[in-house]
Amino acid sequence: NKEIAREQQRQYYLKNKETINEKVRQYRLKNNETIKEKQRQYRLKNKDTINELQRLYRLKNKDTISERQRQHYDKKFPTRKRSRIWKNPKQVREFFESARAQLYVSEPMDWYRISYKQIYNVGGGGLYCAFGSLGEALQYVYPEFDWDLSKFSFRGKKSAQRWLCVILEQILPEKTE
Repeated sequence: NKEIAREQQRQYYLKNKETINEKVRQYRLKNNETIKEKQRQYRLKNKDTINELQRLYRLKNKDTISERQRQHYDKKFPTRKRSRIWKNPKQVREFFESARAQLYVSEPMDWYRISYKQIYNVGGGGLYCAFGSLGEALQYVYPEFDWDLSKFSFRGKKSAQRWLCVILEQILPEKTE
């Protein structure tokens, strides 16, 4: 009986598809604010769960995501060649030494709190196309350190707070100890 009922529903939908879609469109137009408010409340209520599921998804599909980012980059900039700097280990290490100074990274653990935007701002935008992630690039340059790649994909790394602390230490060096 369930299969017959499903088939009848499918047939009804196919027959009245345009009418149903129009009524759904009208409902959404009429109740747009209510719908948005309910979605906002749901996201606030389930924020931690949503963030954790997103993090797990990114970890599980890291290779696919990196490949898609590379494909997107290649489509967006078909004539642009990837810089040769990212193929030369010595130059990649020089970039990280420069970035380390500019971003005030004093120990390897500080790299976990560096954001994509910060790397991009010091000239490392192409690094993500070449390696897929900051963690992969650091593992390539500093294989002697045991990097936890999952920490690089964590969204709550609070890089802005770290940067604020660095700036405060520069402004008020005697107050921060």
